Amino acid sequence: MSYIYPPRPKGAIPPHELSYFESQGVWCVQPKYKGARCVVTVGEDSIVNCYGRHGRNFLAYSMPEIVKKEILALPGLKKGVKYAFDSEVMIKTKAGDTKGKVILFDILQRDKYFFLNPNQKQRLELLDEICGKPRILDPWRGMAYQISQNVLMAPTYFSNFVEEFNRVLGEEVEGLVLRRLNSVIDSYGDKEYEVNWMIRCRKPAKHCNF
Repeated sequence: MSYIYPPRPKGAIPPHELSYFESQGVWCVQPKYKGARCVVTVGEDSIVNCYGRHGRNFLAYSMPEIVKKEILALPGLKKGVKYAFDSEVMIKTKAGDTKGKVILFDILQRDKYFFLNPNQKQRLELLDEICGKPRILDPWRGMAYQISQNVLMAPTYFSNFVEEFNRVLGEEVEGLVLRRLNSVIDSYGDKEYEVNWMIRCRKPAKHCNF
């Protein structure tokens, strides 16, 4: 499969604005993981590949065969169909127990590339179905729903943005990503691009205030 560049947030907001965005009723939030952006593809031939957000292979990471098998074992995955998942691979954390975990948080393609359709809410619902609708948080940090030993799915929250932001989930989570529910992928994914329907909200750190 050819590279598909994932959408990236164009803007960022400080934590005190979370309540305002929640009140609009058109956003959901997911944890913002402190890993490496990773697009995972499954070909019609069931070959699994992954690459970084710049469209190249990782320099210091190669997806283990056991993780590829876990991807292929996703409950709702259909054989002979192309998939592209947006995810984070936890290769930046120092913690050994979460090192190398793959956290799926969006889907960019099933058979056809999702240009302009379906919208974000529908894509998240589809991802949930493919992952088997997991609802048990991982035993390491409680940062994502566990599907298998190495593959997880990011939870999506439609309320309590501030409470979710303030949860202590270890060094692997640095804040939230807001996603506009009715937004659509409006790029062909053939080059890097940023979107205004995703917004970062980080916890204050040395390199950023939010």
